Amino acid sequence: MKIASRTLATGVGLALSVGLGVGSASAAPLDVAVYLTPGGSNNGPPVQPGTGTTTWTLFVDPTNAPGGTFVVGDMIFIANGSLTIGTWTPNSNTSLSNLQNSTTLNVQQTGNFVTANSTPYSIGTLTLINSGAGAGDFTLWSGDAACGAGGTCDLVLAPPPQVLAGVPEPGTLLLLGVAIGALGVLIRSRREN
Repeated sequence: MKIASRTLATGVGLALSVGLGVGSASAAPLDVAVYLTPGGSNNGPPVQPGTGTTTWTLFVDPTNAPGGTFVVGDMIFIANGSLTIGTWTPNSNTSLSNLQNSTTLNVQQTGNFVTANSTPYSIGTLTLINSGAGAGDFTLWSGDAACGAGGTCDLVLAPPPQVLAGVPEPGTLLLLGVAIGALGVLIRSRREN
């Protein structure tokens, strides 16, 4: 029984790692990251909106950018599956931004490249609507960043896609339940022996 329990636990653990997309804990933070707060951060996992309408602040983080000062240019965000965009309210760091429809948000940042930001800053707030009908995501599909130091600017592409919010597949939750059950069986068998 010991070998069977260990094999089961190991197999489920590996499946869980693959199923949940577990990556390296030492991954380098993105040069220019975009994330939602509360809960998000540069190189952090996507936030998980609950069912219904939730409000988020959209942040740009150029902390790790080469040269340290960047202005993000054109960005296109797309909501997919059970997530849609309800509202978008840009702040003074954006211009020409618009919510095309419930799935597509376009944002263009204003700003003088010479006085660009070097710390995280907000570009606006939005609401996400989770219908509760399964998996979904809110993703930065394209974007660019221009260097603002010394008047010299290099175009740096943001790495698409960058998932900012996600609702997991029901299968992922089932896999998590199976993994927890397997760990329970392993613990029980160890206590019995």
